[in-house]
Amino acid sequence: MKKFTFLAICLLVLSASLFSSNAKASHAAGGELVYEWLQGTTYRFYFKFYRDCSGSAEPGAVTLCFNNPCTNTSGSRTMQKLTTLPGNLPNGAQVSTGCANQKNTCDSLQSPIPGYREWWYSVDYTLPSACSSWTFSVTVAVRNPSANIVGLPNFYVETVLNSVDAPGNSSPVFSVKPVPYVCLNQFYNYNNGGVDPNGDSVAFEVLTPLTSSGNCASSPSSCSYQSASPSLSIPTNPFQTNNTFTISNTTGELGFTPALLGAHTVSIRAKEYRNSVFIGSVMRDIQVQVITCTGTNTTPTITNDPASVSGAATYSGGTVIGCATKQFSFCFDIKSTDTAAHLVATDNHGVAMPGSTISYTNLQKDSVRACVTWTPSATDTGTRVFVVTVKDSSCASGGVPINYAITVPLYVWAVTKAIKDTTICAGQSVTLNAVGGTQYVWSVVPGGSPINSLSCTACKNPVATPSTTTRYVVNSNSAQICGQNTDTLTVTVLPLPNATATSNSPVCPGDTLKLYGGTVAGATYSWTGPNSFTSTSQNPVIPNASTVNSGFYGLTVTGSNGCVSDVFNMQVYVGPPAGPAASSNNPVCLNNQLILTASTVSGTTVTYHWSGPNGFTSTSQNPIRNNVTYADSGKYFVYAIKDGCQSFSDSVSITVNPLPAAPVATLDTVRYCQNVVASPLTATGTNLKWYNVPTGGTGSSTLSPSTLVAGTFKYYVSQTDGNGCEGPRDSVVAIITAKPNAPTVVANQSYCQGATIPQLTATGTNLKWYVVPIGGSPLSSAPTPSSATPGNSTYFVSQTNGSTGCESDRASITITIYATPAAPTIVSPVFYCVGGLATPTLASQVTGSNLKWYTVPTGGSGSTTAPVVSTSVPTNDTYYVSQTLNTCEGARGMIIAVVQANPAPPLTNDTTFCQFAPSGALTATGQNLKWYTSSSGGTGSTTAPTPSTASAGTFKYYVSQTINGCESPRDSITVTVNAKPQPPVGNDDSICQYTTPVAITATGSNLRWYDTAVGGFASSTAPVPATTIPGTYFWYVSQVINGCESDRDTVEIEIVPQPAAPTSDTVEYCLGGIAQPLT
Repeated sequence: MKKFTFLAICLLVLSASLFSSNAKASHAAGGELVYEWLQGTTYRFYFKFYRDCSGSAEPGAVTLCFNNPCTNTSGSRTMQKLTTLPGNLPNGAQVSTGCANQKNTCDSLQSPIPGYREWWYSVDYTLPSACSSWTFSVTVAVRNPSANIVGLPNFYVETVLNSVDAPGNSSPVFSVKPVPYVCLNQFYNYNNGGVDPNGDSVAFEVLTPLTSSGNCASSPSSCSYQSASPSLSIPTNPFQTNNTFTISNTTGELGFTPALLGAHTVSIRAKEYRNSVFIGSVMRDIQVQVITCTGTNTTPTITNDPASVSGAATYSGGTVIGCATKQFSFCFDIKSTDTAAHLVATDNHGVAMPGSTISYTNLQKDSVRACVTWTPSATDTGTRVFVVTVKDSSCASGGVPINYAITVPLYVWAVTKAIKDTTICAGQSVTLNAVGGTQYVWSVVPGGSPINSLSCTACKNPVATPSTTTRYVVNSNSAQICGQNTDTLTVTVLPLPNATATSNSPVCPGDTLKLYGGTVAGATYSWTGPNSFTSTSQNPVIPNASTVNSGFYGLTVTGSNGCVSDVFNMQVYVGPPAGPAASSNNPVCLNNQLILTASTVSGTTVTYHWSGPNGFTSTSQNPIRNNVTYADSGKYFVYAIKDGCQSFSDSVSITVNPLPAAPVATLDTVRYCQNVVASPLTATGTNLKWYNVPTGGTGSSTLSPSTLVAGTFKYYVSQTDGNGCEGPRDSVVAIITAKPNAPTVVANQSYCQGATIPQLTATGTNLKWYVVPIGGSPLSSAPTPSSATPGNSTYFVSQTNGSTGCESDRASITITIYATPAAPTIVSPVFYCVGGLATPTLASQVTGSNLKWYTVPTGGSGSTTAPVVSTSVPTNDTYYVSQTLNTCEGARGMIIAVVQANPAPPLTNDTTFCQFAPSGALTATGQNLKWYTSSSGGTGSTTAPTPSTASAGTFKYYVSQTINGCESPRDSITVTVNAKPQPPVGNDDSICQYTTPVAITATGSNLRWYDTAVGGFASSTAPVPATTIPGTYFWYVSQVINGCESDRDTVEIEIVPQPAAPTSDTVEYCLGGIAQPLT
């Protein structure tokens, strides 16, 4: 595993909560011993010691004992107290500070509440050999008094390491704080949070606390339990719980109801398995303090919320069941029945669920909610020991906090299984097996051998041939719980020992043959060889060896890990040693050197012995004979005496050949001009060799004299016959004549296209003109360059020495013909207005270089200043302009300047509007009109104005037109807005019903009558109301003055109903009586 993972888990328990109230405390209140793998066979051990602050000081160092039962050896190392812990945390920090308002003995020795500090010790140890049950332990004198243990035995913890089945493994660690106070007669849940950083299976058990004398060679023994009723025993009553003590083998969850006050010691062991093979264990030995709590201390409950489960997970029987490699989320609730509780929660999610996130809400209340999101890796499967430690920070139980470590039910499903973790030797193969599903797909975890170490990947039983320890992952289509299930197995590859061997071969018959096997720690050896030789000795010997002992010997080595090396074969020779091989520079030529060579024979003492013709002998390995004669021809023999044993001999034949005569040079003297390529020298002979020295030097098959330097030089030539013998040398003289200087020429010249160019000249003797710098044939005379085509032409000229005929280097003259420039680019014609600015200028309308201006198309005198156009009167003038490039003037272009007369003003008409009536935009007859509000100046608008009729009066507007860019004078438009007249005065009237109708009247001019207040149709004839129907009727009337209509006045006409005829009764009078008035 990676170191940082192991340390991260360890750092989770730096702040444990552990107390003891015994007044006679020593100091050893608890501890644990764990280890992490560093590299190779080196491990780092950590001892975490919980010291009672009221007892004696912590030790400055502790002894780590080790025992290897495989070799029956034991020993020790000193574990030094750390200054700072991993993560730069201080060593000796308080395990728990208790409640905020209560000090403990770490703060004040007078406090009734004991305090504890945690001290770390560490040492590295390299295992000298592999063993399946290495045991490491620490003993500290003496334990704190405990109500369940007799006396004060020494404190002891141990850890077991299996380096055979799990090399490079790190131990499980306890990721949850040690158990704190518990309340008498109240049920308590707790979990030490035992997790494995490598993902191996962990099983938990409770055991009787152990003790030891501290002698590393001795074995530990169990502490004795106090007498009690019911009796104390493992596993149901390790301290007095009335046999209520339980422990989960898979999660390590503890449950108990303590029945006796005081400190009690409990030992928990976490055992690590890989594919059902035990690979190690660790212990935690702690004290549990049982106290009397004020009132009933309520145990919080943790309940998974089924409705919160989402993602690749389900909920069943109180357990969240997730799928490996797939994200899921769930929430759980922590509740206390004590409404005054202030719950605080911590957990080990970082190690129980690597990479997960958790959030808590409503902390410091009696109900807390936590939500988790996690994507388990392929190896994060099975039951997860996810422990939440809950503390009621209200400290209602007598001023001390009661912590509850509760396991949250969580299981990660892995249907597919890969069988099984296997250990092989390098070069071997193993068949893997997948079960639980179909359509298997195998892959590898990075860090091991590549995928091609498998014989197949889409199969059930691939054959794996890894070169290094490799973790293989299998996926299947099993859909029992998860859509894709994964399992991993590890093929551990043990290295082969390296077999090497040497010997004292060759040896002479009768001597002792010695074989040597290379040393491999803890290995056994097996030799085989000629004449049925076998041996299990590392370095066997064969005395009085004979030739039958010659041949190949094979050595195999079996390492301490059981792996057998490849066979190392070596050849051994018993007999005369191999002699030197003779060689020479044969054949040799008369008077030359004979070189004899003997190959090197290895040995402590070796001498060489030569013999040959003409009485020759020598003890030199490589003798030389100078100035050989014909008498030195013949056979030469050589043998060696190696360490007193004479070798076989070898021979070489030597022939001395005569020398040939000197060759004859074709010319005794050759002549060349300086820097002229010389021809190779020639001579009559065989296999010629040319030299520049009379003797010695290195010959060449051809030689051309160097002509770089003028002077007289001598060269030599020899010939070599068919026997390789080179004869004397003949000589040849080479005379190199200096070349004359190059002739003097004029400077490079340039001309315009079409110009007349004179014939070229130079100062020198016997001039030769060329059109190429080197080679080529000379021209018949000095050239006259043509100017018809633009470009560069280079001519070359040399002079020749009349007496030697040596020609000088060539001088060059470059003639440049510049092209006639094109006429400049012109924008024409250019228009101006009479009286306007002369813009744009003529110069701005021409693009070119070094312009010249003319008033005629040809001839005349050009000016570099562009003409200025006068706009006083209408004109139409023509100008001409050229450009000059490289002093060459080009053709002229034409530009026309037109001064235009201004157009007449546009045609306009005055207009009249009524006040408040819509006016409409003004109009005029012309082109490109511009409208103004003044007779001069201002900025014209191309949009015709719409006069306002808000006020009555007379208003002026102005307008111009533009033709060919010239704007005319402005004409004016008078706009008259007539005032809106007042409404006429209508004459209201009342008319009796049935009277003769007459027209209604109003006072005003040009009256218009309407039957509606707004809109309708006007009539110039006054309406005549009908009188037949009584009622009130309305008419409306306006007047028109200057063509403008006023608002309407209302005329009200009432038709008054005719009254009914009066009624009367018949009246009778008496004749002569007085008649009363009628009624």
